[in-house]
Amino acid sequence: MLADATALAHSQQALEAATTINPFASEAWSWLAYAFMLDDDRLPAAEEAINHAIELVPGHLDAACGGPTSAFCAATWRMRAGCSPNSRR
Repeated sequence: MLADATALAHSQQALEAATTINPFASEAWSWLAYAFMLDDDRLPAAEEAINHAIELVPGHLDAACGGPTSAFCAATWRMRAGCSPNSRR
């Protein structure tokens, strides 16, 4: 794990609360995915969160995937589109 476990848990809880308060906030879902990516045990939850962010703003990858999740989000989007994660499409 790359982050302090207590701080990471608090961040995850705060971001989960944010997505509960406003389930249409794609940026909150994107940051939640990033917080989950820092915890190896939460990688499936990270994938779910980034997929949800993408679904909220289809066709607007930049809006769904700002900040540090952009590479993960772009790879997820490419795989969903049937592309290789490393392709330039």
